[in-house]
Amino acid sequence: LDDQPSCYRDMYPKGTEGPHHLAIFAADYDAEIARYSSMGYEIAFSGSNRDMRFAYFDTSKDLGVMIEVLEDVASVREAFARIKQAGDSWDGTELIRGSAQQAPIT
Repeated sequence: LDDQPSCYRDMYPKGTEGPHHLAIFAADYDAEIARYSSMGYEIAFSGSNRDMRFAYFDTSKDLGVMIEVLEDVASVREAFARIKQAGDSWDGTELIRGSAQQAPIT
């Protein structure tokens, strides 16, 4: 929402769009970070969210997308399982949106 550089907004030139990233779970997060770094890929953005760490590597030159490395923790796998279940059971007739009353995905 500002003019500061962003790995999310700056992936494509203004007025164009495309896929942003593929995510992978890393059982050994630190080793996977070291592996991508050793291949010459730079971290575009990293951080942590509750009990897991994540990093986006700019692999777009070689792969056309970034790679997001997610620390493999149970709560994140459970969140993705809930998202998959919601998609699997959706018949497409109603738009599904989150609300403040819903429990957040943690």
